[in-house]
Amino acid sequence: MNMISLEFFTPAEALREYISTYHLLKIDTQGGEPVRDRLHPEWGNIRFFFEGEMHGATLGQEPVLQPDAIIVGPTSHATPLEASSCSVFGVGLQPLGWAALIGENASRYANRADDLSVILGEDKTMAAVSGLRNADSNEERVALIDRLMLGRVGLFKFDRARILKVHAALTNPDFRTVGELEESLNLSHRQFELTAKSVFGFGPKTLLQSQRFARTLGQAMLAPESEWARILDLAYYDHAHFIRDFKRFMGMTPTQYMSIPHPVVAAGAVQRASFAGAPMQVLHQPAEAEEDDR
Repeated sequence: MNMISLEFFTPAEALREYISTYHLLKIDTQGGEPVRDRLHPEWGNIRFFFEGEMHGATLGQEPVLQPDAIIVGPTSHATPLEASSCSVFGVGLQPLGWAALIGENASRYANRADDLSVILGEDKTMAAVSGLRNADSNEERVALIDRLMLGRVGLFKFDRARILKVHAALTNPDFRTVGELEESLNLSHRQFELTAKSVFGFGPKTLLQSQRFARTLGQAMLAPESEWARILDLAYYDHAHFIRDFKRFMGMTPTQYMSIPHPVVAAGAVQRASFAGAPMQVLHQPAEAEEDDR
């Protein structure tokens, strides 16, 4: 029987507008079949595989062995994963965090992963993997990654106010068209397009479609017994509209998806919602919006 544990942790206060959560995923297959799942579209993240191995892929490709640490760009479709016994420490990057801590054009990393050493350098990357492996507690692991991420604050220039405004607008379900978003942001189409691609990884239309899809899938993950018609986001015209989006983002129909196990994603949605208030990283509000709601 496979054993899967998933814990979430809060980053240091100075990092909270950049990082949604840390998480520690542990899988023990006890010599049996590997765990398989499909990760839904998300913002960028960092993953440290400090024990065991994990295989990952883009949709339509066979999973391949991942390096010890990877930088994963924003995704607009499902990411298949396959893992035997392993431990993974993840860093969920908000769009503002991509700009502040990664400093690369997000569209260049869209729907792909790369060795983290291209961002951090080999010495810092391997020191982090080794530190996570040798740590005596999860508190030590969180402190280690806090120090690593804090060391990157201030390295890059970015338009904080614009990124937060765009992020807040994208996660607002009242906006259903790109035109409505542009009007609310007081940005030209070109300004919006450039910000969307460089920080969020994709053009405005794809981002808006991804958000409405994520809101519906997030509800389904929290209440898998619900009928799709009861949880469809209001931005969908009808059920057929949603099915087209589902096939586009997940590579299968909703019925096919819900009929197969999701041992990692299902556990993650429930625990993340309880810990951080949203079932998916991509549904987290930007930090300023969260503060305004309190």
